[in-house]
Amino acid sequence: MSLSGALLDLLLEAYHKVEIAKNMALASVAFFVYDLLITIGPEIRHVWSSKWGYGRLAFHFNRIWSIIVLAVYVPMIFSYNVPIPRLAFFVFDIRSFTYLPTNARCRRVITFYGYGVILLIFNTSIVMALRAWILYDRNPFVFAGLTICCVGGAIGCMVIFQMDIGRMTIIPNPVPDLITGCLTILPRRVTLVPYLIGLSLDTAIFLATLYRTWELNRTGVRLPIIHCLMRDGLFYYVINCASLLISICLGLDENINNIALGSAYIIALHSTLCNRILLSLRVFNNESKGSVLVNGSGTRTGSTTLHDTEWRAAGDGSYQGIGQRTGVDDHDCERQDMAVELGEIKRP
Repeated sequence: MSLSGALLDLLLEAYHKVEIAKNMALASVAFFVYDLLITIGPEIRHVWSSKWGYGRLAFHFNRIWSIIVLAVYVPMIFSYNVPIPRLAFFVFDIRSFTYLPTNARCRRVITFYGYGVILLIFNTSIVMALRAWILYDRNPFVFAGLTICCVGGAIGCMVIFQMDIGRMTIIPNPVPDLITGCLTILPRRVTLVPYLIGLSLDTAIFLATLYRTWELNRTGVRLPIIHCLMRDGLFYYVINCASLLISICLGLDENINNIALGSAYIIALHSTLCNRILLSLRVFNNESKGSVLVNGSGTRTGSTTLHDTEWRAAGDGSYQGIGQRTGVDDHDCERQDMAVELGEIKRP
């Protein structure tokens, strides 16, 4: 094969890879925008009117941060030497950024995107860890263990990403009128290790949630909020693990591992999952306050929260009141600022 033929094959291969990343990015952004539009109504009703707590802060951070990362990164995929919003680079040397060559701009945008993904996943991990902590009645040892896992996982991902981003090779674009974006060669570790750390962390949190749910069910505790937390945790774990496994499989091949990082689908999917999980608990809390019906025999229909009367499943499938606590406040369990009295539930 002649040299010109080999170069043509390389250019065509690069073109096809970029087109795949662009198509996946379009699908990811469309999915993200669609979910945002269909959840904006419930968000206004159940989130904007709620009291401030970590749950609401995490929701707004997840929503705004995802938009910022996508707005900075996605235009680079579709344009050559695209102007970069200066706001995204407040941690860098802004004064010299304008005069940097295209390769340096590509490196900084990719670095920003990588850290953006890590922060987004770290935020979601905190949310899921706090939900698991609720089930353990805010045990300080469980909190310490979950904190070590979340912080250690985030730091590990950042260290590995920073080490490998320096080994990333950016190829000058020979035909900018045909091939858009940045042509990169990524180390295999950068597309494997962070995803493996995220998968291990999510697995640990899910197993902790699963074990505590099983333990409570075994002792006869049947709180609807426990079912809600377990259902949402299972939904998040299955979808997130599937996306991480796909990324890991793509990362095994150095010829296509840039698609795993370059299509922005992790941002869109993770952001949607986090918002859905947080919104689900908000809806549950609000519906539980408006749909509780107590009849004369002491049975109850509808939903409850961990702050309410203690309930266990009766023989007919309804919820039987065991003991009524007085002075119950109206804080929902997601605010993360009031004690959750699972430890006070009577054991049979």
